[in-house]
Amino acid sequence: MYPLLTEEAQLKLTDLKQAVPLERKHQFVDVQGKRQRFSAFVCQSLKILNREFSGAVAEVSALLTRFERYSSMDLAFRMAACDALETFVLDTLNPKRQTAVARASVANNPAPTPTEQLPIQTLPVQYIKGVGPKLAGVLGLLNISTVHELLYYFPRDYVDYNQQASISTLLEGDTVSLVATVEGVSHHELKNRQGLQVLRLKVSDKSGVATASWFFGKKQLAQLHAFKNKFPRGTQVLLSGKVKWDSYSRCPSLEKADIQSLSYEEKADASESGLAELPPPSLHTGRIVPIYPLSQGVNLKTLRKCIYQALTLYSQQLEEFLPPSIRQTLNLLPLQEALMGIHFPETMEQCHQAKRRLVFDELFLMQLRLGLLRQQYKQNVQGLVLTQQPDSLSRQFLAQLPFALTNAQQRAFAEICRDLAASEPMNRLLHGDVGAGKTVVAALTLLVAVENGYQAALMAPTEILAEQHYKKFVDWFTPLGIGCALVLGKQSVKTKRLVKQGLLNGQLHIAVGTHALIQDDVEFQRLGVVVVDEQHRFGVRQRMKFREKGEMPELLSMTATPIPRTLAMTVHGDLDVSVLDELPPGRSPIKTVLLTQSQRVQAYDLIRQEVALGRQAYIVFPLIEESETLAAKAATAEIERLQKETFPTLQLGLLHGKLKSEEKEAVMGAFASGALNILVATTVVEVGVDVPNATVMMIESADRFGLAQLHQLRGRVGRGKHQSYCVLLSTSKNTETKERLAIMEQTTDGFVIAEHDLSLRGPGDYLGTRQSGLPDLALADLVEDHELLALAREHAFALLAEPAGLEGYPALKQVLFAQLAQGQALLNSG
Repeated sequence: MYPLLTEEAQLKLTDLKQAVPLERKHQFVDVQGKRQRFSAFVCQSLKILNREFSGAVAEVSALLTRFERYSSMDLAFRMAACDALETFVLDTLNPKRQTAVARASVANNPAPTPTEQLPIQTLPVQYIKGVGPKLAGVLGLLNISTVHELLYYFPRDYVDYNQQASISTLLEGDTVSLVATVEGVSHHELKNRQGLQVLRLKVSDKSGVATASWFFGKKQLAQLHAFKNKFPRGTQVLLSGKVKWDSYSRCPSLEKADIQSLSYEEKADASESGLAELPPPSLHTGRIVPIYPLSQGVNLKTLRKCIYQALTLYSQQLEEFLPPSIRQTLNLLPLQEALMGIHFPETMEQCHQAKRRLVFDELFLMQLRLGLLRQQYKQNVQGLVLTQQPDSLSRQFLAQLPFALTNAQQRAFAEICRDLAASEPMNRLLHGDVGAGKTVVAALTLLVAVENGYQAALMAPTEILAEQHYKKFVDWFTPLGIGCALVLGKQSVKTKRLVKQGLLNGQLHIAVGTHALIQDDVEFQRLGVVVVDEQHRFGVRQRMKFREKGEMPELLSMTATPIPRTLAMTVHGDLDVSVLDELPPGRSPIKTVLLTQSQRVQAYDLIRQEVALGRQAYIVFPLIEESETLAAKAATAEIERLQKETFPTLQLGLLHGKLKSEEKEAVMGAFASGALNILVATTVVEVGVDVPNATVMMIESADRFGLAQLHQLRGRVGRGKHQSYCVLLSTSKNTETKERLAIMEQTTDGFVIAEHDLSLRGPGDYLGTRQSGLPDLALADLVEDHELLALAREHAFALLAEPAGLEGYPALKQVLFAQLAQGQALLNSG
């Protein structure tokens, strides 16, 4: 036993001590446990330890920062994080170490003194009267450590007790929010679905009785019992969902409803926390009441009182930072009024106006950051001057092409040439739909570098895509006397040595590869242009590392993922954009059809017909629980069934992410040559596979894909002169799912599909928040708030263009630079 540690802390440290060797044994894959992944378990444990130590141990916060990013980081980062965690655990379990921890806790958490005047951005939340170290530690689980963070912890919903709906008024089909009291809770197994449990709450208000139900599978019994225990008889709850008639109970019912406890937990009473009673009106009833996201140990009433006290005592310290002209032009509320209105509105109209002001703040500061980044980059970085010469390599290349460039390709290349010839560095995105001809424009850009005496490089996210580009460039550039190199992590030591020597001595002019290109031991003699393909798959630092390989090479990013304008203004706000908005002539639109499981035979008949005409087909399977291993097993089993039962006379091949590189190359080579009739694959064929003879794309379980990914997969066909088809198979009976997939039948325009996908999935899921550099937004919604986003961008760029720029607005500059400093600190922590 360790007397200076609580029992819970001892248990968590012991669990962590056992967990690290297990993760190490599985080669740092973020191993999946019975309930959660390794990194999620570590974060949960560290938050509990942080509370037990009252936030005093700096190592805990540092470790938590690491493991919140663990799943998205590389192997070296994970190994270092596990080593640091293990060292901390072993040191903390050492009795001598515990004494030091206890002393540090006292030293780092002195009793707050009212006379100290700290800015609320750094003022600890425990300085609010009555919020001691214990409650501050619990608030830390919500990532609230300062008064400023508390003021900006916004409600997720509201209950209007002035206009409370009653059970007696509920009508079937209505979507409602209902405040009621739990009368009873029960659960039973469904007779016709073995292992499926249904949990039912009986609730009531003064007007009547209703039920609410949820379903739990065999592996969810622990969650079922936890849920049941959380809402005992007498608990007041907020239920939100769609009303159906419960014929068994003969009353209204809400299935799969969102539920939130509104009851006052006695153990977390204000009297215990020390929070003084606030003057009427009450914060908890008889008005519009805010509902906040909660964590274990925090209840709504205590949190409301904390926020109200903070607003009353400290909101006046928040300086108004928006220029008066912008506030007047857009009719925005003052900052203090907006904060009070978002937390404790008197009317819903006041709430809407408060949210509008705070959403604009978020978007305006975001656009200022992007505009400042763009402005500083243009001003502070000296670019190369690369010009297209008469009878140059790029003109020779154009002359030998068997086709003419589209107008969009000509326009994009002209824009790139202007950037290359300017003294400012190029920072451009080439943005085009699937099959729009980005590779040809990229090739021309690389050639401009070579004809000016520089080398060039193209980085792709996958080996398949890199190899595809390399083979195409060899065919195109060899007649021009240009040496190309392929740089992959899988290459032999001898091959790598020869490639590195060729790049260093300048004998190789163009390098194509994966992230292996940015390794420290890959050096160029004179790198002038870098092209990053599918750029959203690379982090900002990966792209910037390429800049260090030369004098300051010009950068062209490319993406085949059509991005809606609202998202482009955030993800690519610091880039100049060239759009390829037309397809090469002669390509027929791909015919897309959505089929049910019972119509599968129609898809198979189509494949047989096309193969009989000499064409080829893809059959693609989705990832299973985000596991390429499971998807590979499913595809392997399916190809055996297809070969034996469905296509016994045809040649089938299998491609998935778990194949060795040489095996992938062999399969793709066989399919490209026509030796295989059908390629059965996982989503590794999403990019980089170019077989013009393939005319059918059949996608299994299409409802498990996003629209943008379906569009990418569809783009693997339709690349030749023959009519092509995309067949989407779905077993889902959900009406919304069917409507979503029907969009694929209605249009082949990637930008139209992207708008739909963004509205359905949200920006974070659309590209991946961390990789895309998409900022975290507390209130703003890039879909719903697109008009405010456009206004924010307009005003932000106009302000930066003023002669004084930010210097004319010191309060705004202070807020913006505080955000920039915080962002840089997060970047450096990785």
